[in-house]
This record gives sequence, C-alpha cells and structure tokens, in this order.
Amino acid sequence: MTSFRQDILKRYGASGAVLDELLEYNSRVFNHDKLKMPVRFPLADEKFVPFWEIYAMDAERFGVINALRKRMVELNFPIMEGISKTPAYQKAIRRGVVSPGQTNSHPIPFDGDNNIRMFLHRTPAGRIPVIVTAKRSDFVMLVQALAYRNEPKKVPASMGACMVSGYNNWDRIKRMKNDFLKSNPTDHWPQKFTEIIPRKDLYQDKFIIMSSGNYSAAKSEHFGLSPEEWFEKSMLLRKEHEGAHYLTKRLFGSTHNNLTDEMIADYAGIAAAAGEFKAEWFFRFFGMENYPKFRKGGRLQNYRGNLSNKAFKIQRDLLHDAVLNLENFDRKYRGYFADPTIRTAFLLAMSSLTLEEMASKLSEKLLAEAFVRYKPMAA
Repeated sequence: MTSFRQDILKRYGASGAVLDELLEYNSRVFNHDKLKMPVRFPLADEKFVPFWEIYAMDAERFGVINALRKRMVELNFPIMEGISKTPAYQKAIRRGVVSPGQTNSHPIPFDGDNNIRMFLHRTPAGRIPVIVTAKRSDFVMLVQALAYRNEPKKVPASMGACMVSGYNNWDRIKRMKNDFLKSNPTDHWPQKFTEIIPRKDLYQDKFIIMSSGNYSAAKSEHFGLSPEEWFEKSMLLRKEHEGAHYLTKRLFGSTHNNLTDEMIADYAGIAAAAGEFKAEWFFRFFGMENYPKFRKGGRLQNYRGNLSNKAFKIQRDLLHDAVLNLENFDRKYRGYFADPTIRTAFLLAMSSLTLEEMASKLSEKLLAEAFVRYKPMAA
C-alpha cells in the first residue's frame, strides 16, 4: 500500500523530502497481525484493577491524595526543575523508598481532596482507574508528577486528560514481597524479584488523569449548549477518548502521540457525547473551524512532531478530508453504530488504516472492508 499512499500524498502536493516525512509520520503504528482472534468485548480487567479498588475505598475514607501519596512516591516530592536527577528521587522511583526529610522540599501543594475524586471507568478494554481534578492547577501538577517525573514540563491548555501507562507501582511489589516472605527465607527475595521484573503485568499500572474543564478548552456557545450541558459532555468526551487510547494500548501494546491516534480517540469521544460523529466539533477542538486557516492554541499543533512547514500544511489538509470522510461514513452506517460494541469494532477498523487512506476517495470502501473484518468481534 506504500505506492497507494505515495500517490495520495503527491495529489496533495508532497514530493521529495516532504513526501518521505509524511510517509514516516503516517506509517501504520498498530500491528494488527499480532492481534489474537477472536476478541470479545469488553476485555477482562487487567491485574492492577483490584489494587485500585482498594485505593478507591481508601480514597472515600481518607481522601484521594492521602490514599495515593503513600502508594505513589512521586507525590511526596515537589514539582521542581532537575528534581528527577536527585539521589533522593532516584532512590524513591527505583526502590519505592521515600526517606523522611529527603524530598528536597514540601510535597506537592494540591488544592484539597474535596476537589479531587477517583473511580474505575468501564471501557471496552476493561476497567481503568480515573483521577479527576476540579482545579486545573491540580491536573497540571498530577500530570507533571506522574507522567513527567516531577519536572515542570509545560502542559498545553488544550490538554485535559492524560493516560499514564507502564507506571511502576511499588505498593504492588511490596505486597508481593510480604506474601513471599510469609513462607520463604528473607535472603530468597532478591532472586524472586529478578524473576518478577520481566513480568510487567505484575507491577505496572495504567490510569487516566482528567481535568474538569471544557474539552480542548472549547466554550459551550460554540456548540449551542449551556455551560452545564457542555461540562457533562466534556467529561464523557474525555473518558471515551482516553478509553479508546486504552483499547489500542491493550490490543496492540502501543499508543502514539500523533494525529491518527487522536482522530480515532476523538471519534470515540464525540460519537459518545453527541450520539454521532460531528466533524465541526472535531475541527473546533483542533483549531480548524475556519479551515484552511488554523487557530493558534488548537490541538493540531500538539501533534506536529518534527514535520516541516510544508509537510505540516499537507498533514492538516489530509486530516481535514479524513475527518469529513469519517463523518459521511458514520452518518451512512449510524444504525449499526448505535450498539457501543459495534462502534468499538469500528475503532479497530479505523486503526488498521493510515491517514492517507482515510483521506482518499476510496476511504468508504477501505473503511467498510476493514469494518467487515472486525465486526464479528462484536457478536
């Protein structure tokens, strides 16, 4: 299909180095050949979920931050430039040990537990923990602590949610150690630990951090909704968007910070919140509501990567046409997609195509063929 993609890109004006840039950026990132068939939704919960059930119960009694601070070592350190390189921080994340007085400063000053809640969200990929903040500042600090190793990395205003994957949960490791030592000598634990390390499912977690603000910093009047209605839809959009990322992560072992991933995830979120996929909503979120003009601050710029100016312009045009094709396909087959499980199968169909293929005039045919392959999963 490379020649097909090249032909499409040439029609959009790509050539030479620009053509190579786009072929690389839009390459197929999800390996569907590794997908073990058949798959039935929803998937069973992953091994970390029972532990977060305990955390959620503790959060109800003691508050979310108090419940998590004793399990997540990062929350005992401040957000500070260079802190991830300090000996105390390195010791904490490598051994799960936080020594009193060794955190360089006071822990993160969250606004208060009344503004933070936690729950387990059901997705086609199984349940996943969600931490929701009422205050934007708390969301930013949680992302910086748990995704950026307490470094003050800038969080874009248009970013309202973040899925953390591969988080080393030392609480789970300590529980395994305690269970092991009940029937084994202490000096046998190091050997047992080396056997556990390759089994990442035994100690690595996935969870979502969400803010309560408007989705993509868009205002309610842009959609003809009241602030209260848009708040509710924004929350649903975020949950379903991140749920789509979780789905591809579980099935293919990867999620990527690029436009194809975001288009799939926003399709899931918009379809759930609006009852159908609306291209105008998508374009508003990405700063493309006055296409071909681009509004600075829209999410499109978050996924530029290293694309040159010309490549980025062509990428914008590809995205525009792909989104319109998706809207037409969704409208045509909306009767099928009323079933959430059928819609999940369609997400997999989308993930099997490249942006060029979805932007092409053959988009409907390619999407339909892919959908036929994955529809049996919804049976």
